[in-house]
Amino acid sequence: MKEQKMINIISVIFTLLAIIITVLFMNGEKIGLTKVLDADAEGTEEASSEYFSKNDLNGNWDVSGATKITLDGTKIKIKGSGAYEYNGDVVISQSGWYVLNGTLDDGSIKVDADKSSKVWILLDDAEICASDDAALRIDQADKVFLTLAEGSKNKLECGDEMSDEAEEDGTNGVIFAHDDLTINGSGSLSIVSDYEHGIKAKDSLKICGGTISIKAISDGIHVNDHFRMTAADVTIDAMDDGICSEGDLLIASGKLLISDCYEGLECPQITVLDGDIEIYPDDDGFNANGGEGGFGNFGFFSKTEDSEETEEEAADPCVTIYGGNIKIFNPDAKDADGIDSNKDIYIYGGNIFISLPGGGPNNGIDFGSESGGVCEIHGGTVISCGGASMVEQFDATSTQASLLYNLSNSTEDDVRVCLTDENGNAIIDTVIPTGFDSIQLSCPEMKTGATYTLKIGDKEEEITLDSVSTSVGGISGFGNFGGGKTGFPGMSERTDMSEMPEMPDGAEMPEERERPDMSEMPEGFEAPDGMERPGMPGMSGRPDFSDKGPGMRGDIRNADFGNEEDENVAGSTFQKTAEISFERTVKETEKEEVVSNAKNLNEYDSSVWKYLAASVIVLAAALVSTKLFRRW
Repeated sequence: MKEQKMINIISVIFTLLAIIITVLFMNGEKIGLTKVLDADAEGTEEASSEYFSKNDLNGNWDVSGATKITLDGTKIKIKGSGAYEYNGDVVISQSGWYVLNGTLDDGSIKVDADKSSKVWILLDDAEICASDDAALRIDQADKVFLTLAEGSKNKLECGDEMSDEAEEDGTNGVIFAHDDLTINGSGSLSIVSDYEHGIKAKDSLKICGGTISIKAISDGIHVNDHFRMTAADVTIDAMDDGICSEGDLLIASGKLLISDCYEGLECPQITVLDGDIEIYPDDDGFNANGGEGGFGNFGFFSKTEDSEETEEEAADPCVTIYGGNIKIFNPDAKDADGIDSNKDIYIYGGNIFISLPGGGPNNGIDFGSESGGVCEIHGGTVISCGGASMVEQFDATSTQASLLYNLSNSTEDDVRVCLTDENGNAIIDTVIPTGFDSIQLSCPEMKTGATYTLKIGDKEEEITLDSVSTSVGGISGFGNFGGGKTGFPGMSERTDMSEMPEMPDGAEMPEERERPDMSEMPEGFEAPDGMERPGMPGMSGRPDFSDKGPGMRGDIRNADFGNEEDENVAGSTFQKTAEISFERTVKETEKEEVVSNAKNLNEYDSSVWKYLAASVIVLAAALVSTKLFRRW
């Protein structure tokens, strides 16, 4: 009886311990256990707060266990699991890693896996042409990572028509993705579309590496969710928009050349953290429009042909620039803008150079003042040229001084502009390629109350910046040194705005809107060690577009923009005036995210195994004790 009682006690203790450990395991996050999360999954707070996950930035993953797919004209050889051939196409049906090389004359790579699956595809000298479908089609997955192997040259191309099945699905791009897509790596990829877009992503798209060229008869890139870019070198030649995103658009680093387009970047909200951006549009360079379909000023957008939404509330249109080198050239502009927002524009750094022609309503910078929008500058260098008839200046709420100068007639092309301080030091010195009749200048060296000399060609004027946002000159002639209200002839004196005019009966002042606190950069923006922009393999300079006709504006592409070769000249057009650092927020879990369906056990956190093993041992001991107890 004594031994039986002891066994009872031991069994009860083991059972209680097993229950306690199981409860702790289930609530491990509260006691400090590391929670293993999917850094790319949707719907989690952690994922939605970051721009790039570790997998997004990993363009050099281990291929040793990957399925190998060799393409040879019309033949497809597959070594490994998770993929099969069907009607001349490669179908990837499971989570995992896949390596493709060779040429597929007429077929597609299709991803049709479980909706929770993650798929890695490495292009290693692969060329895929689909005559009536997308060359790469993502029908279903949680996320696909398209990696460009180091040193590889890859090409994806589609024909000028789609099959009935593809049209029914809405396929309209060389790459067509229903779910999240990331492109990374360090190789090159050429995308040629004779049917609408180069890349069409119905969810989000991130480009995190590689040298990518896109030629399309519609948009170069069209995204229904958000677009992100970092550490890549992208060239786009499009007959419609360069990049159109129905969500927000963010460029963190890298190089973007939109050599021909209707509008360069078009989406509700545009953010530039860093990078080199050069755009040659027929209309606007940047266009924060509040969504396609109108009502941008009110924050709503209607359903578009490609949108999966009907009507939803959207954030106010806004362009925000923290750094980078931005150049926008449009010598043939007619009622176009360099940077256009239907509401706000905020500039905190970077170097911005905009050249549009004068003699018309071509604004270098245009914002939604009529809808309560603001345009503020708090850092960086801006040289913005265009027409004077509808020009707007930076708001008085800015903290960096600026000068808006209007002329009566447009200058000649390739005129030199120089702004010198009281000591004769040039703080801005550059050549403007297209004649203008309005120029807006701002840089950190400009101070309110100081006097400067502005020289445009062979004419010059001494100007005192009597306010943080100073406007000089009407449109009655260069050298109308008394100034005048912007765009209104016949006014020989600056308009006195010390008192607000009376409001019409029934009119109300717009509500005061809370502006974002930008006293500090977004949390954690600092480039990770070793993150460098890839170069342009085999290219010593910009691509040669000389054979593309007047639309490519080759004369401007090779123009001299001032003293860029002399690094000691203060105020050179592209002299960096503020060091803007950023950190691409990356999930710092101890392991990569768990791949659904892949069942890779080494991806779980080690502490999970310890507590799980302890729980199993205690439960096993409890079961053994109970069995012995029953025998006795």
